Amino acid sequence: MAGFLTRLEVVQAADTTWATTRPLLFRSDVLRTIITVPTGTLTDFASVPRALPAAFAVFGGTANAPACLHDHLYQAQTYTRQQ
Repeated sequence: MAGFLTRLEVVQAADTTWATTRPLLFRSDVLRTIITVPTGTLTDFASVPRALPAAFAVFGGTANAPACLHDHLYQAQTYTRQQ
């Protein structure tokens, strides 16, 4: 079953950037593998358009682990979009 196997743990690295302090593991049923977001991976937790601060205030933080996984996959370029 797909899902996160570890909890996201981060420290603030800069004004709007955070760094993972331990590996974040995600089991992918589509890829049939476990993806590891390594310690030290930088993330901005999904950039928020300036027009939507109220929506972010309500829903912000609920997608931090998926946003961090997305940032890692984008940075690493390990998988194609088709995968």
